[in-house]
Amino acid sequence: MAYTERMIKIDRRLRITVLLFFWVFIAVIPGCTNIREVETLSPTGQPTSFIGEEEALQAVANTHEVTSFRRSTATPCLIQVEQHPTTKDPVYIIRVVEDQQDHLVLYDRYRVDAYSGRIIE
Repeated sequence: MAYTERMIKIDRRLRITVLLFFWVFIAVIPGCTNIREVETLSPTGQPTSFIGEEEALQAVANTHEVTSFRRSTATPCLIQVEQHPTTKDPVYIIRVVEDQQDHLVLYDRYRVDAYSGRIIE
């Protein structure tokens, strides 16, 4: 009994189709995620979200510097969110300004950690 090798012939169109299918599969599937930008995973694997905007504003409003400034100025003082956190930069940037009716005067900017609510020096 002689052993003969048999080769399976695959049509050229089928090879190209399969190759394109795998290329699309490899290119598209790794880019699909279902994680919202404001959520991340803690070391324990539980989802952790950023603190709220109000909590970040309150952290700045409660600082000694801002409370002193608010007491010392006769014009209204505004505390505003200048930049919201992202997963790449999990920090709120909060600005404190004096409202001079026709323009705002910047007093200071504060960086608030979006996870803990602490002010970053």
